[in-house]
Amino acid sequence: MPEQGACGGISEEYLTRLPYLWTNVDKWWIIKTFREPDTVADIDACAAPIQATAAQAAVAPLVDDAIGRIKQFGVPYLEELSRVYTGKTHR
Repeated sequence: MPEQGACGGISEEYLTRLPYLWTNVDKWWIIKTFREPDTVADIDACAAPIQATAAQAAVAPLVDDAIGRIKQFGVPYLEELSRVYTGKTHR
């Protein structure tokens, strides 16, 4: 639906977070569980960088899930939107 843009023009742009195509839950990716620090050593541990291998191990399944859901929900949504606006079928 056209909306009044920030600069006064008409915009037919629609913005959404991709997960809202399949859920109403805005889920954050947890890479390292937060623990309330009790000591200076805990604060230092919280500030320490995550090792690349640990970060990759934590993120890889989340990325795989996101790509799968984009293929399952995002691409068909965009194809339907394109079909509605252009009248052309893609693929």
